[in-house]
Amino acid sequence: MPVPQLTPPGNLDQHSLLVALTPVLLCLIAALALWVIGVRPGRSQRALRILAAMNLLGALILQALFLLPWGPAAAYTEPLAGGLVRVGWLETGSAFALGCWAAWYWRPWRDGSTTTRWCLRVALALALPVVAVPALAIAAFADVRATEGRRCWLAAALAVIVTGVILVAPLPPACCWWLHAVTLGGCAVLAGRGPWGIPLAIAAIAALRFW
Repeated sequence: MPVPQLTPPGNLDQHSLLVALTPVLLCLIAALALWVIGVRPGRSQRALRILAAMNLLGALILQALFLLPWGPAAAYTEPLAGGLVRVGWLETGSAFALGCWAAWYWRPWRDGSTTTRWCLRVALALALPVVAVPALAIAAFADVRATEGRRCWLAAALAVIVTGVILVAPLPPACCWWLHAVTLGGCAVLAGRGPWGIPLAIAAIAALRFW
């Protein structure tokens, strides 16, 4: 049953926003912690990978719990943070699917990448379908081939301009999410055959929900 969304005093309504972004924040905190710890003599890569995997697993489990019939996906019926954050079956389900993809595809024991980047990529995958800030897509272009650099610059400029419009102009949430979806779709095309092309397209489709 949907939860009545009132605005209580003392900014207590921000609790819903923190809940919605908790999986993303867990990944970001893990990335920060792993960056601070670093690789030093006496600290093995394996231990850092285990620590990162435990944090990412916790974030993905929490994201999956959002999909329970009594979870946030069913309870939160209105956009949060002035319309920039949205939780629902399509958004939350897409975030969970993309988070699982990123956690498996970017596993550091496959390509030797750092655990910090592993956590950041999962955080990006979790955020794209639920946060209407197209500039987040710029982070995906770090994994695009150098031969497609010109198109990446074009997509980055597009994402920055649209993000500025969303954050500055007093647009209704539906319009913000439409712009977010169109921008992510354009970034997916401009990303070419890079690994983020399909995830960006999935996030764009999830952002097109208006109900």
